[in-house]
Amino acid sequence: MKLIIVQVKKIISIHIVTLNTLDKSNKPPSSMKIFLRTIRPALVQHWPMLIYLVLMMTGFNFLSHGSQDLYPTFLASTLQFSHGLVTVTTIVSNCGAIIGGMSVGYLSSFFGRRLSILVVLVIGALLIPAYVLPQGKDIMAGAFFQQMCVQGVWGVVPIHLIELSPAQFRSFVVGTAYQLGNLISSASSTIEATAGQHFPKNTLSTNSTSQQQYDYGKVMAIFLACVYAYLFIIILLGPEKRNIDEATTTTTNNKNDDHNETYNDIQLDESSASDCPKTTKDV
Repeated sequence: MKLIIVQVKKIISIHIVTLNTLDKSNKPPSSMKIFLRTIRPALVQHWPMLIYLVLMMTGFNFLSHGSQDLYPTFLASTLQFSHGLVTVTTIVSNCGAIIGGMSVGYLSSFFGRRLSILVVLVIGALLIPAYVLPQGKDIMAGAFFQQMCVQGVWGVVPIHLIELSPAQFRSFVVGTAYQLGNLISSASSTIEATAGQHFPKNTLSTNSTSQQQYDYGKVMAIFLACVYAYLFIIILLGPEKRNIDEATTTTTNNKNDDHNETYNDIQLDESSASDCPKTTKDV
């Protein structure tokens, strides 16, 4: 009797362990596990592209922050602009940014992403003197066209970044590359302000006391020239996958059309074959 009870207990315990393992195996995986499973192959297979995109976005963010963050300080301290005049200059430059972003982004669909960016980078580099050298209100023209070039290349960035990212991991790659590039370039204003201390500029204030100021215009010119050169090399050596999604969609649609035509032909053959006995019987 005792042996029978022991055997029954063993059988019950085995069933309990089996049910527990089934319950654990039937539990759906967490969203974090699914995320890690999908991201791991992306990092293994596409890590060179991810590194390239981070380097590219670092250059674009350095270009944007380096040309904008310290510019109001440059206008107020070096050119002695009033607060109202600084605001007007900033508004004028932003108008150029809007026009550049829309026009260059649109034209990149016809002339290519890389070619559009490279041409605008060259034009922007040539306009650096007009952005920092004028001493009066005519500097607004330089600010307008400089920001037209800066945000012109940014008008191509979203579609270029999306097209270079792997389709199955696009949201992860695009967001990660942009944020890492923005993180690295966040020190641009600090770099310019620190470098400005090596370019002192003595001026005489209205109360005849000497004040130590810095030539931020020269610092910004050197900084922007380096960023333009860096971005030109990165884009020149980088890839381009313009309209790759449209080409993939067209190929898929063509395959579906061929499949549908083949299926329709088979149905016509079957229907004609089924009609043949009826015709013979009628005859």
